[in-house]
Amino acid sequence: MSSERFEESIPHFMKSLRLSPFHQSMPEQSAGTYRFLGRYDEAIAMYKKLLQLQPDYLPAHASLAATYVLAGRQEEARAEAAEVMRIDPQFSLERFAKTLPFRQALVDPLVEAWRKAGLK
Repeated sequence: MSSERFEESIPHFMKSLRLSPFHQSMPEQSAGTYRFLGRYDEAIAMYKKLLQLQPDYLPAHASLAATYVLAGRQEEARAEAAEVMRIDPQFSLERFAKTLPFRQALVDPLVEAWRKAGLK
């Protein structure tokens, strides 16, 4: 996904999910791909699938919060941001954003979405 060839990656993620549906990275990567393509409902569904596997997985809650904001679902975004803070009361948006393997032009809209969700 860090190659930013999002549309091309979807068939590969779907095949991987069929072969290994419980591997954490596949729902996470496919969700991020859908989010970057603006396919928010599909991204939300994948993040929820990932959270069924790992209910306290902070990156999934944070990513879901941003996706909800981008989809115009502010109330749900705030609920996910609250989950982030429950899991890590010392959460730092600046620190978290630095871990993302994308160019700044892709990170900036996510940071803005996280801020709108209530993360700092």
